[in-house]
Amino acid sequence: MTGRDEEHGTAVASVVGAPSNGLGLVGVYPQAALQAWDASPTGDGIGVDDVIAGLDAAIANGPGVINLSLGTTVRNELIEDMVVVAIGSGSVVVAAAGNDRTRGSPLEYRRAFPTC
Repeated sequence: MTGRDEEHGTAVASVVGAPSNGLGLVGVYPQAALQAWDASPTGDGIGVDDVIAGLDAAIANGPGVINLSLGTTVRNELIEDMVVVAIGSGSVVVAAAGNDRTRGSPLEYRRAFPTC
């Protein structure tokens, strides 16, 4: 990750796939083959095109678990359609939720899509 505050994806990946190597925690599925997609390589935020490109790359890799550690209060039909395509290709799509407790945990998308 390139942005100063972009450690979230690495932390999520560690919870999932950290190997048993004597250096800290062990992930829930330590034998997982992780693949990273940095949707904001410049650290300037994540655009719809970046999310679509990441989903497309994940779909091209074949069925797996796709983690979307992102959210917005604005529903986007392009992202929703790509999530449906990813699910249709055999992948499981998971999303972050409840990251904005200080603002009353407003409804956020991807988590609020009907496919969740």
